[in-house]
Amino acid sequence: MSPGTSWRDFSVVGAAEARYVRRAVQMSVDLVVYMARSAMPEPTVWARAIVSEGFPAELDCEFNVDSFAGLLRCRYDGADAGFEYYSTSATPDGAEDLPANVDFSVTFATGSSMRELASSVVSAAVLLSGYEGRPL
Repeated sequence: MSPGTSWRDFSVVGAAEARYVRRAVQMSVDLVVYMARSAMPEPTVWARAIVSEGFPAELDCEFNVDSFAGLLRCRYDGADAGFEYYSTSATPDGAEDLPANVDFSVTFATGSSMRELASSVVSAAVLLSGYEGRPL
């Protein structure tokens, strides 16, 4: 929340949860990574890779990449952050455009917080950097 803004300046509108802050519309962002399930690292490996790439993000490692769904805690630049994490083995529409070994997806969903967005973008980028054999 920016200085001078109070909670009474916020309201949630509709099922899409569009947030209006003093006439400014802020929306959520979903990032989806499609990959081979065999390339999905364990959370501890993924978290170490984020740090070793030099990003100021600390991913919570206490989750199962296949069964966990919900808010995945993270710290970004020393402050609380995080994003909604969802994984599925479903093949996406338009799969003919993807490599044959793609059988897994991870969705990173964030609200209007730039810190949440930064933590999700960094996590997705590092996850993608390990795809197709490049070790994390």
